[in-house]
Amino acid sequence: MKKILRTLCIEKILTGLSEKIKIPLVFTDLDGKRIMSSVALDDPVEQAMDEMTFCKHVPVIANGQLIGNISSSTTTENLESLLYSAAYCIENSFRLEDEIEDLSAEIVNVYQELSLIYSLSNKLGGDLDISSICQQVVEEISSALDVKTILMLLHDVNNGMLSVQTCTGLEWEKVSSFNVNSATEPFAQLFSGKKASVITDQRITSLLPASLQAALCVPLVTDNRTIGLLIAQDKTSGEEFLSPEIKLLDSLSGEIAGAIKKAQLYERINRLFISTVEALASAVDAKDPYTYGHSRRVAQISTTICKEIGMSSDEIHMIKLAALLHDIGKIGTPEYILRKPGRLNSAEVKKIQEHPIQGAQILSPFDELKDFVCWIKHHHERYDGEGYPDKKIAEDIPLPSRIIAIADSFDAMTSDRPYRKAMNPSLALDIMNDFAGSQYDPGLFEVFKSAFIQKNCESDSNFDPSSALKGDPLESLTD
Repeated sequence: MKKILRTLCIEKILTGLSEKIKIPLVFTDLDGKRIMSSVALDDPVEQAMDEMTFCKHVPVIANGQLIGNISSSTTTENLESLLYSAAYCIENSFRLEDEIEDLSAEIVNVYQELSLIYSLSNKLGGDLDISSICQQVVEEISSALDVKTILMLLHDVNNGMLSVQTCTGLEWEKVSSFNVNSATEPFAQLFSGKKASVITDQRITSLLPASLQAALCVPLVTDNRTIGLLIAQDKTSGEEFLSPEIKLLDSLSGEIAGAIKKAQLYERINRLFISTVEALASAVDAKDPYTYGHSRRVAQISTTICKEIGMSSDEIHMIKLAALLHDIGKIGTPEYILRKPGRLNSAEVKKIQEHPIQGAQILSPFDELKDFVCWIKHHHERYDGEGYPDKKIAEDIPLPSRIIAIADSFDAMTSDRPYRKAMNPSLALDIMNDFAGSQYDPGLFEVFKSAFIQKNCESDSNFDPSSALKGDPLESLTD
């Protein structure tokens, strides 16, 4: 195709020149074959071109190589100068053609780079999960560069170790335990360089968790600090990494590192928030010696139910926090009621039934916790509409509230109370089963029973009736 286009280009040039200088022109390749010829339109010569005698030949050179000659059958004055001008026009046309071709290729490369950068930026912009970020980076780069093997190593600032976060083209079991000190040579060189480079140093490649002869190593740098390494190897084509590819990954490293750093910061803030919530829940539990650990266990049981029904990690996280805070309203409950060794009278029951509303009121000033307010307020509603405080029924009760209600009752029943010892988990399960459809969401209860209780009751791995943890004596099945 390129040869045909060049032939048409020569034909157009010769035709244009012939019309202007009024002489016939012929371009001949190195084998003497006439590729294209043109005679001026008003030239009186009518004989066929192959019968002409060509008086002068001028070489045509493209990209430093002779590609043919241009000639004419006339003996016009200044013929040689005219032929050199024609040759220059052809050479210049070829040069411009090559430059346009190179420019087009560069535009394509830039477009591909921008598409990859935009795609990654769009996907990573709102992602705050480190594992998800790393997985998307590996998939995008593997596809863009047609690379089989990629490793993502992240740096732990606490111990200085590099460990594998995710990979492609390798068996996870074989690489997941890999770690190396980032301050130990030769890895320290990769950190200090902060630029993408092809590594062939056997001291480095032999330490990697895969048999790599050569690899492209990209330090992930943000705020002038290296937070990890991306190592790519095994191009499907078998070729080495080219400069544009190295440059592309270099330009992407900041975007990737920035997304990871943001996720790490979110994770740290989230851990701090969870620690604060757990401390607050423990403070509520501590008002009564029988409630210690209750909120945390309810959160654990709720998390298990959430996982079994296929909730996302974000949804599970939110419900776990709500479960930790479900009894926060008891801060306003008089301690003599919480610590009463026997059953409560009707006035005391009415007072303690205020704690879901009090909990909602405590959290209502925080816009970020507006979902929690609703879930906590309704965690004592019953599926049949006989619960409190609003007597909501069935699906009108928020799903998280229905989940927490099951977890709350089970932990209360399998924990010691002032007036009785903890129930055996199997007995608690049987009693709760009688209330499925009236007190509890029957579908959620079936999930709870089959996926959580049966496993633990059969194995006794988490529950020991003879040494049950103390729970909340007021969260009874029938209150």
